[in-house]
Amino acid sequence: MIQSDHGFSIEVRKIDYLLETEIGKTTSKKCGHQLGDSNCKVNLSNYTQNSAISSINSNFDFIINGTYADGIFNRGWIKFTAGANAGLTRDISYNNGGQIVTFQPFPHQINIGDSVEVVQGCDKTLYTCVTTVKIYLNNVESVKSWTVDYRTGILTFDVPLLAGTIINASFEFDIPVWFENDKFSWTLEGYQKDPQTEKVVAIYRSGNLPVQEQNSPSFTLVSFRSCSSRI
Repeated sequence: MIQSDHGFSIEVRKIDYLLETEIGKTTSKKCGHQLGDSNCKVNLSNYTQNSAISSINSNFDFIINGTYADGIFNRGWIKFTAGANAGLTRDISYNNGGQIVTFQPFPHQINIGDSVEVVQGCDKTLYTCVTTVKIYLNNVESVKSWTVDYRTGILTFDVPLLAGTIINASFEFDIPVWFENDKFSWTLEGYQKDPQTEKVVAIYRSGNLPVQEQNSPSFTLVSFRSCSSRI
């Protein structure tokens, strides 16, 4: 009930309205966070390029200085740091090299030489989020000058490297597999109190879980009912 100087109003809800009330966060296959926010925790400085406008096709289609891989800024955003649009940000639809195309136009005139910050995009998939790829040039980690196509494994540098540069990489990778058996045996080993929730949890242990790579020539799909997994 809401009361005011002129009377009051009452809202009547059906008894099962709580079942239709969203409690907590909504999740999905795609990440619901904004790249670089407090939940994402990505350091945006490692994925931000400082540049300037070199050519203008329209207020949503222009070219910035520098050499960039196609698609590196897809789903990212661009912010003007000088000029009539200083402080304004637009989401990027796609980039072809230095050509930036935004979803919405900037409201004010864009001039050659206006400085900008461009942030790389994120496809919001778990695979991209948890990537462990690190690139080292002459034994020094490089965090800004390269991109990886995770579908092909191709490493692309933003600018050509000097002759004789030593390139090293470290990373983890997944192998898609299927379980070889439909059933697994588990043994109850005991109970343990969770120190955070103070709830008692059961501890189970299983023996070996035989798996087989999906691309194995001897793999027969019809003999399995279990789903795929990763190790």
